[in-house]
Amino acid sequence: MGQQGHSRLPVSPGRPKAELDLGLLQELADLGWGFKRIAAEYSRRTGRYVSHMTVRDRLRALRLDAPES
Repeated sequence: MGQQGHSRLPVSPGRPKAELDLGLLQELADLGWGFKRIAAEYSRRTGRYVSHMTVRDRLRALRLDAPES
């Protein structure tokens, strides 16, 4: 019969995360823009495409890592 569960390791580790200027992302987020607008402005300023989902994930990670005051 077939295997029980899905505990197999992936064949490859996958694509590495793109390096982004987190300072610029934070600066754009502070303007109160949405993720799509931030992604478009980031791409315009840097010349590198970044998706709105990547922006969302990175900003959430920044907020989780930030110390609470």
